[in-house]
Amino acid sequence: MFADDTNLFIFGKSFLEDSIKTNKLLNNLNKWFVGNKLSLNIQKTCYSAFSSGQAYNDYDLNSLNINGITIKRCDSVKYFGVWIDDKVKLEETH
Repeated sequence: MFADDTNLFIFGKSFLEDSIKTNKLLNNLNKWFVGNKLSLNIQKTCYSAFSSGQAYNDYDLNSLNINGITIKRCDSVKYFGVWIDDKVKLEETH
């Protein structure tokens, strides 16, 4: 069995906070997949980073991993049939 199109959205105030939360969540999610006899294809797993402030391009993003395997970064992702690229500018509204 395979779990297709699983998406996670992580929010934080810094890359360090985001990466810590993401790695914890990925570890727990992978345990859940294994416990439910599902397979996560890490080679097909990727992430995109969006920021309203400091660009994530300035950080070492190779610290996101599952079972010690680094997750690759992709420039765009398909979400509910809509392609979203990492150039999306997020702005805070008040």
